[in-house]
Amino acid sequence: MDWATPQEVRFWASILLCEDADGPKILLYPEHTTFALLDSQSVDLRDGDTQLELRRLVIDGVASNGEALAPIHLFENEVNLDRQAELLSQIGETDHVLLRGVTCLIKCDMLSRYYEFTEEATIVAFIALEASFSLVVNALKVNGIANPSATDAGRWLDDTFNRPLGIDPGERKYFEELYEQRVITMHPSSRYGDCPYAPLAVDDLFDLRRDLREVFAYLVSGGHGPEFGRRLKERGMA
Repeated sequence: MDWATPQEVRFWASILLCEDADGPKILLYPEHTTFALLDSQSVDLRDGDTQLELRRLVIDGVASNGEALAPIHLFENEVNLDRQAELLSQIGETDHVLLRGVTCLIKCDMLSRYYEFTEEATIVAFIALEASFSLVVNALKVNGIANPSATDAGRWLDDTFNRPLGIDPGERKYFEELYEQRVITMHPSSRYGDCPYAPLAVDDLFDLRRDLREVFAYLVSGGHGPEFGRRLKERGMA
């Protein structure tokens, strides 16, 4: 089901990926609305009645939505959008897996605003996780690994984000710590038993969403965001 155009998601992604992991979150909540389509072959824009009808269409639309519109508050001094233009130029409309992953992150944020949908928000984040895994595997293939495994992807993740900070979790698969939770969440009856509810904590969602945003931003830009440089300095490694 089409929810947004690739052009829209590409633009949203360039904003979302500017988020500073240690700063305020960029929470997008795009809404889908219906609109009239004009038949360019039969509509005469020079006709006075047509112009009047189009004017009435716009006025009625604004009037019907006016009460639902809320003030927009921008964190101009806290959210750094300096990278937005660069990120936008590096995201293509045919980067389907990336766009799907970012769309899932946005939907995750939308669902997570309602406590009752925390489980659903996490499930959508798991789809974003799968998208990020596919992108990492493709990047490893480009770098010469013929058939990358989940362990290869996990090594890339730790080599990129953890070991430079002096954190060595050892050999592990890509987001291995979430594997059992993903299985039980998606399969109420599994080899782990029958579960009446998903074995999830709110922290699981927050941590996964934060980490995936950073992974996507790195894959798009080819480098770390400003928060990573601060972490290196805090640990005396830069």
